[in-house]
Amino acid sequence: HSLVEKLTAELEAMQRAAEGKETYESLHRGVNELEDSIGNLEQTTSVLADECGRAFFEYKLPAGLRESDVAGTVARFVRIKSSENATALEVAAGSRLYNVIVSSQQAGKALLERGQLQRRVVLIPTRRVV
Repeated sequence: HSLVEKLTAELEAMQRAAEGKETYESLHRGVNELEDSIGNLEQTTSVLADECGRAFFEYKLPAGLRESDVAGTVARFVRIKSSENATALEVAAGSRLYNVIVSSQQAGKALLERGQLQRRVVLIPTRRVV
């Protein structure tokens, strides 16, 4: 009788191990799929960054400034409904779309002096934005 119990216990252990292996393999496939998705998203992000590089504004927030003191590029606040309008806006506004809006002249000065800007930008205090 104990041999039957022993073999039954071993069989159950083997079944649990097989189920664990299937679960592991399923999880491993899921991880691989997620890694592929991440790679595709990184590639898409890279392409978009190349196409719209100037629309991104990178800086280090200087001490004494708040995130809200740096609003971002003008382009960030523009919403358009069609690609035809986008082209017209881009032609009309040109590089001004990439000017950076700041809360004040003092915020702009701090950003220029200590913001570790990666490229040359035009800073516009909000009082000058119409």
